[in-house]
Amino acid sequence: MRRTFLFFFLLFHSLQTFAQERRVFLFTKDSIGNQSPGRWLFANSDKPEYASPAFDDRALVAVYTGGLRSTATGPTLFKGLGWLRLHFRVDSGLAGKPLAIGISQAGASELYLDGRKIYSRGVVGDAKTSDYYDPQYYPFPLVIPDTAEHLLAIRYANWNYNNQSYLYRDEQPGFQFTLKEADTAFHEYNTANDFTAITCCVLFGIFAALAIIHCLFFLYYKSERSNLWFGLFCASVSLLFLAPFVGRTTSSPETVLVIEYYSFFIAALAFFALSGSLNQLFSRKRLRFYIISIFYLLASLLYIFVWDLREYLIFAVLIVAMVEAMFVIIAAIIRKVPGARIIGAGLALFILLILFLLGAAIFNKKTNFQLTGTIGGIVIGLISAAILSIPISLSAFLARNFAAVSRDLKRRLQQVEELSRQTLEQEAEKKRILEHQKEDLEREVTARTGEVMRQKKEIEAQNAALVEEKKKSDDLLLNILPAEVAEELKQKGSSAARQYEHVSVMFTDFVDFTGTAEQLNPQKLVTELNACFTAFDAIIERNGLEKIKTIGDAYMAVCGLPVSDPRHAQKTVQAALEIRDFMEERKKQDRVFEIRIGINSGPVVAGIIGVKKFAYDIWGDTVNTANRMEQHGEPARINISQSTYELVKNDYQCDYRGKIAAKNKGEVEMYFLETAVRPI
Repeated sequence: MRRTFLFFFLLFHSLQTFAQERRVFLFTKDSIGNQSPGRWLFANSDKPEYASPAFDDRALVAVYTGGLRSTATGPTLFKGLGWLRLHFRVDSGLAGKPLAIGISQAGASELYLDGRKIYSRGVVGDAKTSDYYDPQYYPFPLVIPDTAEHLLAIRYANWNYNNQSYLYRDEQPGFQFTLKEADTAFHEYNTANDFTAITCCVLFGIFAALAIIHCLFFLYYKSERSNLWFGLFCASVSLLFLAPFVGRTTSSPETVLVIEYYSFFIAALAFFALSGSLNQLFSRKRLRFYIISIFYLLASLLYIFVWDLREYLIFAVLIVAMVEAMFVIIAAIIRKVPGARIIGAGLALFILLILFLLGAAIFNKKTNFQLTGTIGGIVIGLISAAILSIPISLSAFLARNFAAVSRDLKRRLQQVEELSRQTLEQEAEKKRILEHQKEDLEREVTARTGEVMRQKKEIEAQNAALVEEKKKSDDLLLNILPAEVAEELKQKGSSAARQYEHVSVMFTDFVDFTGTAEQLNPQKLVTELNACFTAFDAIIERNGLEKIKTIGDAYMAVCGLPVSDPRHAQKTVQAALEIRDFMEERKKQDRVFEIRIGINSGPVVAGIIGVKKFAYDIWGDTVNTANRMEQHGEPARINISQSTYELVKNDYQCDYRGKIAAKNKGEVEMYFLETAVRPI
């Protein structure tokens, strides 16, 4: 008995321990691009420690990100603000490669990777301060460097799920998340956007143009009411094609939900108008049309107040519209109404498209089809032809009527020609007048052509001037910034600050500059500074350094950025020696300035400061230490730090000065640089 009890106790303990183990989702080349349902752990509260990998989340509930439910059909656990955590790894085939995160959401989110915030869309806050933004799967690139376990934490807010329930009746409160390879993610996003934009804009333009044309026909010929009905149908269909384009381009989740909500009413209006147009053309009885009108009105009211019947209402409206349209057309064909076969063929093709999509959705249990390759192109072509079948068939019907009217007009014209020779003579006279006008028009065209050529030459001259001005501006920008930074600024409009691990910073300063400057007149002082700094510029450019700035009589340069250089220290001290020698030569010519030079090597951060009169600058302890090297140097000497000495000791002779107290640095080991011990 004791053994049995012990066995079940150990079994229960093992199962409990296994249940509490943290599940880690593995992204592989085969699974990447898919979501990870049931692996997200949800906390319906807002605590900063939920972003930390160290937080023990085994007590949290596993949920699906879309509905924030513990099961696919269970109640949502979301109250407006919460955290989701996903422990994951990537296999060796994805580690270190560019990946991209895609999110589509109805709220606002902040994404943390291993406790570090890397991504945010919208503003996450309370019900009043939250600002919602839907990126619609716009790829956010990142790199997972290894195959170790990582934590992805998302802080998510969507208070509108409770405040605007009429829009969320069939929508998820959460978000959809994908992880794909970066190239694939950007290609699919751009392809989907381009296809949606082109298709929707073309179809919107076609149906909108037809709507305007037929409304104008009705305004000029009001007895033909079928033009008004068909214009209303085309206007409604054009709005249905405009809706996905607007929904794809907007970043407002509320706008997308509003578009989806009201699309049903626009579709119902389109079917109502189609019914009115067909009954106006081919039916003399109005009772059926009145019954259909009442049905559409009741369906719209039920859509508002009885949301659970939404899918059934959409299906019912579609079926009723198709059946009623085919009934009217078939009855007209049986009665041999002229033109009924033309419109019937177009309507039949359109109905076959609807039935095909419904059948595919029912049997495949999805409405998102991958239309790629040759078969995809053929299917897209057939769908486009089916969508345009109704307006094309009606255009053919109108063309047929127009041809009949044209033939009748031709017979009448022949009768008029036979009865009135005077009219023919008047026409001949008009023709002669037109020929004279043609000659005048040709002369005017010749004069206008000359004027256009003159304007063309002026424009070409202006373009050449613009090119020259652009070259000047580019040269000025290169004079202010390093070439790589200037190119990045021109292409992107901004330049991010960067960390450089191995650079050498040089400071120079004139000894007793203030006292010497008081003895010189301003013109001579500026001339002397310009001569010295111009020579410094030539020396650092020759040795591969970047000038950072001058501050009064101080001169600052760096080597090893923006392009790394393994010999940054050697090039910097070589430039310092040349500057020292240059100043010694000027001293022999009775020049007044003596110089101190300080050098330090190490990491710095470099970037652009400001947006007006911006400047490229560097920061960090390396810069401060280089400044201390200059301050604690001696006239006509080059004072270098321990880090620089370690890099150049095999190439240059240096004298150890010992540890010297420096401001805010304590005691720092310093060296005087003398000469090169071998050619550099």
